[in-house]
Amino acid sequence: MPERLSDRQVLLALLLTLMLVFGLIVQTRTLHADPASPLLWREQPATDPGTLRI
Repeated sequence: MPERLSDRQVLLALLLTLMLVFGLIVQTRTLHADPASPLLWREQPATDPGTLRI
């Protein structure tokens, strides 16, 4: 039967996993953040369409 993990090993594994996930999130967010790219705004309709015609 395999050995059981101690509480310290489980907590260390959880901490390392959280640090890895946090690092990946921060890394991908900074790579895709381009300050030179403009914001894309939705254009307003020229006239009020009124009711929907089918």
